[in-house]
Order: sequence, then structure tokens, then C-alpha cells
Amino acid sequence: MRFVSVVPAIRTIPGVESFDYSISPEGTLEIGDLIRVPFRNRQIPAIVVGFSDSSQYAAKAKNLEDPQILLRLGPAVVDLLERTSRRTFSSHPSVLLAWLREVPKRFKLPPARASNADQLGISFAKKETRYLADILHAQDGLVPTASSCNGRTLILSAWKNPATSLAAELGCPVLHSDIPAGAAWKILVDFVTSDAHQLVTTKLGAWLACFADTVLIEEPENDDHKQDELAPRIDARWLVAECAKIRPNLSVIGFSLTPGLDVDTPSLPALTPETIFETFSRSGRSSFDGLTASTMNRVEEALVEKRPVTIIHPVRGERARFSCSNCGWTATCPACGYQLGQYGSSGLCRKCGRKSPLPLDCPQCGGTDFSRGRPGLDRLVEQISKMESGSTISIINLTQAQENRFPQTSLVVINDAALLAGAVEDIRRRERLVVAWRRLAAKAQIAGATLVVQAKDEVLALCQRTMSSEGLEEERKLEKNERRLFNFPPASRLVKMLVDGDEHNAAALFKHLTEAFPQDWNISGPFPVPYRSSTRTPRSIIQVTLPLSVSEQDLYAAFDPYKLDAYIDLDPIAFFC
Repeated sequence: MRFVSVVPAIRTIPGVESFDYSISPEGTLEIGDLIRVPFRNRQIPAIVVGFSDSSQYAAKAKNLEDPQILLRLGPAVVDLLERTSRRTFSSHPSVLLAWLREVPKRFKLPPARASNADQLGISFAKKETRYLADILHAQDGLVPTASSCNGRTLILSAWKNPATSLAAELGCPVLHSDIPAGAAWKILVDFVTSDAHQLVTTKLGAWLACFADTVLIEEPENDDHKQDELAPRIDARWLVAECAKIRPNLSVIGFSLTPGLDVDTPSLPALTPETIFETFSRSGRSSFDGLTASTMNRVEEALVEKRPVTIIHPVRGERARFSCSNCGWTATCPACGYQLGQYGSSGLCRKCGRKSPLPLDCPQCGGTDFSRGRPGLDRLVEQISKMESGSTISIINLTQAQENRFPQTSLVVINDAALLAGAVEDIRRRERLVVAWRRLAAKAQIAGATLVVQAKDEVLALCQRTMSSEGLEEERKLEKNERRLFNFPPASRLVKMLVDGDEHNAAALFKHLTEAFPQDWNISGPFPVPYRSSTRTPRSIIQVTLPLSVSEQDLYAAFDPYKLDAYIDLDPIAFFC
């Protein structure tokens, strides 16, 4: 009797990794075959990871009679599955489930052929990042490069909407988490089994780099390549880098605008859009919330000239917070304690998404003036709509500004450049602001638009300085020195551990770590996660700072014993929350 070990596409805890089944010795299964196996009362997809002549579970092993091969993925996927599981401290089945999502019960089977991504025999593989103002349409940008690639080309984009637009421009499929399971499976199969194919994907399909000849990555410095589009959370660029280790013939080309702090300064393009910097001042206010009188004059001039006008207003709703102007009382979410934003007569928590009614008068002083909070997009839309030409003004939030192109020769107003960094208050905030600002400036340059940038003098100086290559390098040096002062990446390595349970759980784990880890590893915490919903289990943060000299293998070995005690993040987006 012979046995096959498979990893099923189900969610399991770390340590529950594979299951054994008995098979016929004359079977044709291979490592990396995706098949269906009986599991409890149903048939589920699973990937073959090994064979043996014996099994400690032989007495309980179910027999696979003529198993149906859904797809021949090959050994490279098994290797990547192992690497990803080790990196995320997650089980192999959980990783496979995140990759496959859901395999339809009925579908037309493709030919059971090996998915060999090296079919072109490429002898020279490129590994480079191109820094461009127009990363999509420059002469050596992403779109022209994709059009000239042979074989299978995987194009990685950070966001769903731009990925969809890019796929439409290239005339190829797109894969992201909003694609229905059946359609997503067909897209996956078509890419894996074709000899020449293009596919645009978000992080969800980054593992398909196993089957590509070329991977093109849009904006590889962007943290959105790490976001929770699926769990376990992993940086999509790391997956591609691991695929390049498994398959040395894989070409990987990045297209970026702003280098990360851990990158040597390359030759950077100049950002030269027509830009007007407006300082906030009490005397310069207009009757429109958040816009200076000078800015409104320019808006009116653009309307007279029949130019499109776009105002970027990052604050959503009617007001950023519902706060009493008399005593400062602020409405908070009853579930998590975060400040409520005003949406009409309701309050919305931007942390947990819960809606709550707002009082008509202040419960602390009885006042009825709640105009203290920063005006939001809805309020500005209402004010602009009363203008004679207000209907031709587009008012958008920051997400829409990042995802969409500006109209040609338009006037673009950034309401407050300081808000481009988002709401997270940690040491990376300044870096995020620079990246977001440069991206918007590049969009304006591509569209031939005029930028009006409002902010305080310090932020305006930062924006003006980082448009040039020399100014950006100066800012990068300042940022790296500050990180070095606080011993934060890239000066060191930072690992974040999220511990569920009350404070005693986190305290016990913290004590154990201080005794087990080397003395030059700095362990801080535990810190309670702020604004945690009262309906959810309390959670704490433990941060471990360790030298860059620690190898990957030593890192995995050190934290592996604690993968059941905490969620371990080796590459955290935010350091403090």
C-alpha cells in the first residue's frame, strides 16, 4: 500500500498541516497536483505534497480511488506554500485556502498538463525597478513593457479599481477579491495552463508568479501591497521575490515613483507640475469651509476658462468629529470609544463602522453649536452646490484621488496636504505623506493640470522640497536618521505580536519572551490595542526590535514556538497600532 500526503484548502490552526490517504501503487499523481479528497462529509480541493510507503495514520487513512486531477500546479507551488507558511506562522491549509478561495464543484477540466513557466527557455532574467513620473505610459513604463513581453506576464497592482482599468487598457483579465469564485477560478486556470497570457491582479494573485515568465509590479514601495485583501496577511512583493528564488529565470520589473528608505537612491525623475502653495491663515479664509479666499478665486477663474475643477477633501461625512464648540465635549463610539464623525444626524465610527444617533444638545454643557470639528466632504459639497457653476466642480476623497486620473488641463485643489498621510499617528506618517504627495503631483504633471496645495507652512515646505530629486534625498536622510534614533526600521528589524485575551495573557507572554530572547533584542509592551470594540476579545501589542544581522532562519526559529500564542507580523505596516 502507498500513501499520499495532501494539504487541503481549509482553515486550520498552525501545526495541523497535512493529511494522509492511501492510494494505488500504480497511480499517476505527482507533487503539486490539485485534487479533490474526501474530508469529513464533503469533497474538498487539496494539493499533493508528498508520497510514502508508510503512514502513522495508516489505520485511519481513507482510500483515494482514481482521484480527479483538477490542475497540475507543480512542485514550485508546494515550495512557495512552505515558504509562505513559515513566513506568516500560519498553517499550510490556511495559506492554500487564501490562494484558491473556492474551487467550483462543477467546471470543465483543462488538459492535465504540467504548468511549466519556463517553457520559453529564458536565459537572462531581469531584476530591476524603474523610477518614472508616468509609471504606466512612459516609454519604458508598465504598459509598453507589458505589450512587449512574451509568454505569461503577471501584472501586480496595489488597488482593485486601478487594476481593473489597467486590465481594460491591456485587454486582459483582472483578478481581485471582488471577482466571483467561479470566474476567478477560470481566470486562474487560463493563466496557469496557457503558453502566452497576460493577467492583472492585486495581492490576491501574487502567488501566480510561480507560473509567470515576467512579473511587472506597479509602485512596489506602496504599503497597500500588504493590506488585508486575504488572510494570512503577507506582502505581495515578498511572494514574488520568493518565486524568483525558486525559479531563477523569472523576470521581475518594478515601476515606481518614490524609493523606499531601504533603497539606495536611484536616478529620479523631476516633478514639475504647475503648483501654487497656499498657506492657511485666519485672515485668508473664504465662506467655503476649508478653502482660502485665494484658492476660491482660482477656482472661479478656472470655471470661467471652462477648465475642469477637482477638489481633494480627505475628510468624509459632514464633520470629522461631532464636538461641542462651547466645552469641547466630543461624541464617541459606544462600542470602541473612538471619536464619531458626523454623517447628517448620525455618527459613524471610522474604526469599527458602527452608526450611533447624535444628541441635539451637548450632554456636558447643554450647548447646541457643534461646529468645532473639521468640516467634511459632504458639507463642502453642499456649499459648492449653491454656486452658480458649482455643478461642474468635482469633490473627491483621497482614495478616489489616488485611484483615478485627473482631467486634462484641470485645476486640482488639495484641501489640506497634511491629511494625505492618513489617520495613523506613528513614526511612518511623514514618509506616507511624501509618497502620497509625490503620487498626486505626478498625476497632475501627466494631466497637464495646475495644483493648488493648501496646508501649514511646514507641510508646504516639505511638499515643495520633495518634488526634486535632491530635496527628496535630503528628506530621506532626515527620515532615516530619525528612525535610527528610535531604533526603528530600516535601522533595525521590528516584529509586532498581537495577543488576544486579557492583560494577564499578554503580560505572561511578555515575561516569557524577555527570558527566552537574546539580551540585545528589545521587547516593549504589552500595549492595549486602542479603540477595540467592546464586543470583541481584548487585544494587546508586543513589539520586538532586533538587529538586522539576525538571519531569516534564526528569526523563524525564534518566533515559531509562539505562533499559537499570538499573531506574528514580521513586516508591520503601522508600528504603534
